[in-house]
Amino acid sequence: MRPACRPARGAAGSSGDNPPRCSYFGYTRRKPGSLSSGGTHGASRCGPGGGKPDTFDFLCFTHICATSQRGRFTIHLRTMRKRLRRGILEISQWCQDHRHDPVAQQRETLNRKLHGHYNYYGRPTNHSSLWRFFRLVRHVWKKWLNRRTRGKTLNWTSYGQVLERHPLVRPYISRPWVGAGSHA
Repeated sequence: MRPACRPARGAAGSSGDNPPRCSYFGYTRRKPGSLSSGGTHGASRCGPGGGKPDTFDFLCFTHICATSQRGRFTIHLRTMRKRLRRGILEISQWCQDHRHDPVAQQRETLNRKLHGHYNYYGRPTNHSSLWRFFRLVRHVWKKWLNRRTRGKTLNWTSYGQVLERHPLVRPYISRPWVGAGSHA
């Protein structure tokens, strides 16, 4: 098991027994209980009246200390807000630049972009963020399809017909729970 490390300048009560990989990057060993990394420290705060659970951002995910359905400590993952916003801005910019391309070609490229997003962020506890991203992509695509012409506007009923002919990929979980026999 790897030791939990944090930057040396904020390390309170640091000891001299740092592993080489931590001290090489200027990190020190973290005091036990300084962040809810296991046990019941963070889980005790997850109930009613327990306060806000501990969170931290790592690898484009916000890690949230929570309790499982069986009452055990677990960590839930959500897409970081910065990454969600950045992904939508990139899709919006792409839709703006390619709004005059054929709709079938736009749908094909958007589906590839959605597949890439789902393959990275598709974790079991991140389902709500995946659906939020999907809904925002649909809104952005409608916005830029609507701006292809000056005359006729694209209302939601006609956009629904476009989506029936050219559907976008719905969110899916690409990385299921790690369990016995899983290679994830």
